[in-house]
Amino acid sequence: MFFAKQAPKTGIKPHTDFTNFIMTAHLGLDCPPPPLSWMKVGEETKHWEDGVGMAADTSFIHSTYNDSEDRDRRVLSHTGSHTTALAW
Repeated sequence: MFFAKQAPKTGIKPHTDFTNFIMTAHLGLDCPPPPLSWMKVGEETKHWEDGVGMAADTSFIHSTYNDSEDRDRRVLSHTGSHTTALAW
């Protein structure tokens, strides 16, 4: 678990983590208002909001961007095992 900050006008280019057993969860702590900061997983885009969580399967192509002019995006991030990977 760690705190993640994304500066204004920066992003993470589309990529995959090349594993199918990892889930990533984020809790918005200090986020620009929607729709300024977002995470896209596959074809679905979600916007970070303060106090709201989201989870993603990072085996799918995913990317992020903070389109704010002057505000960092801060989230609490947790990466763990995909629950179905433990069911064998």
